[in-house]
Amino acid sequence: YGLALTLGGGEVRLLELAAAFGIFEQGNRLEPRAILRIEQNGAPIAAAPAAIPGPQVVTPQTAYLITDILADPVARMPAFGQGSVLELPFAAAVKTGTTTDWRDNWTVGYSTQRIVGVWVGNADNTPMLDVSGIDGAGPIWRDLMLAAHPQAPPAFARPDHIVELSICGPSGLLPTPACHQTRRERFIAGSEPTQPDNQFQSIAIDLATGQRADASTPANRRGQRTYWLLPPAYREWMLAQGIALAPPAATQIQPASFTSSNNPINRSTDQPLLLTAPTSNTAYQIHPGLPADRQRIELSGYVADGQPWALLRLMKDGEQLWQGTNVSHLAGWWALTEGAHHFWLEGQRAAGDEIVRSSPALVQVEPFNAISAQLAVGQ
Repeated sequence: YGLALTLGGGEVRLLELAAAFGIFEQGNRLEPRAILRIEQNGAPIAAAPAAIPGPQVVTPQTAYLITDILADPVARMPAFGQGSVLELPFAAAVKTGTTTDWRDNWTVGYSTQRIVGVWVGNADNTPMLDVSGIDGAGPIWRDLMLAAHPQAPPAFARPDHIVELSICGPSGLLPTPACHQTRRERFIAGSEPTQPDNQFQSIAIDLATGQRADASTPANRRGQRTYWLLPPAYREWMLAQGIALAPPAATQIQPASFTSSNNPINRSTDQPLLLTAPTSNTAYQIHPGLPADRQRIELSGYVADGQPWALLRLMKDGEQLWQGTNVSHLAGWWALTEGAHHFWLEGQRAAGDEIVRSSPALVQVEPFNAISAQLAVGQ
């Protein structure tokens, strides 16, 4: 299946899926049993088949961390909000899923006593009307879990060799006085962070100019400000979020956790204008079963040094899509149309200056191909 497996590209039966999630409760493979006991007229007449423990698939520590993630209601809030159907009056780990074009949705979750899996879809495999896992299978899963637990089950037990400590949330490193976004997190002993955060840094500023202070800055104009230092590829996002950019310096320390040379958005900043989306040489398909207004891609670009330009334009095949004046970034959503398309960002640093262009990005939009599009989206 390749990487498609991470998005649900491998088909499984509901029983197999539920059994797979059962691994995370104890770390052992769970073999489903069809017969729990044998009775006649309500009285037992034969011993129930003995449960045979399956082989250990993951360590108890790894299983516990996966369970801890799936049972965390705070982690689900950005997607499902507070008080969703996945929140139960007892500890339960749960995951939802929805296939492309709404043909299937499912919810699988477990406590220390029960595993419940629910699939929702049409018997003839036709698409449903925008029914996702949280809307279709989720409420059924909740009702079944409540019915299966008349008494609250025990909480998930923490195994040995699990440590809990405070981290700086954005970086995952140890908090420093400059990091105010801290949280408690759990780790397998030996895998916890040991280095202090280096993304949030306090910088001496010349209060009169807003630039970095140096040896010549008078004491009455010096001040300290904390900045979130991220690589240049994140500049556009920071501007859109209203996050203050640190004044430029001749040498700027980049966070160690963002140094991967394989990151496709770590583009060179020797150009004054950068197109960050779409990624060049990307192919998309227009799906006939999905609303056209949902089949869009993001277009965005920014000025490399973060300073506003007199004019910026996002272009497609020589035509202007969006324009901004006295801005340092542009972004929008473009509805897919078939064909090969070239996108770029262009602009003027000052009125009357020569037009400067970013490197272009080529995007190929193709008709729907059922064979290559059988992927699932995880939500």
